[in-house]
Amino acid sequence: MYKNIILFCLFALLCACGPLPDTSQSGLFGRYPEDYTDGKGSSLWMPENMNARQGMYAFVVQKYMNYCANGDYNGGKFKSDEVYKELPDGGRVYAYYYYYTEDRDVGVDAPAFNLKPTQIKVKYYTVMNFIVNKDGIITKCKYMQFF
Repeated sequence: MYKNIILFCLFALLCACGPLPDTSQSGLFGRYPEDYTDGKGSSLWMPENMNARQGMYAFVVQKYMNYCANGDYNGGKFKSDEVYKELPDGGRVYAYYYYYTEDRDVGVDAPAFNLKPTQIKVKYYTVMNFIVNKDGIITKCKYMQFF
């Protein structure tokens, strides 16, 4: 009888946690398709074997995202042996990602009620694509951040 109660509790606990993440895809740890589209018109190439740039801080990755958004990388030479996809015009798309964790306050900060926010670690993944022409010049940079 206790065995049935334990099995029922385990089943209820698993159901309460929601669906397990889909790891059948090929991009970013199997969570997303390789050719990802966010539904708002933005797309990104995330191959299964793209390289990581680990050990970064939030302010460093934000600086790289700003460079990308402002077009600061455009016109520069891209030299890399990293993972890439050939484009029909002879150009390439290079893909890699940065990851870092950051402590975030969650909860209410109300000293009058003796309430303090709790800190949790949030993992961030920023995937970057560099579109390079056949001469190795960067023509476009794209990125997306995932939590």
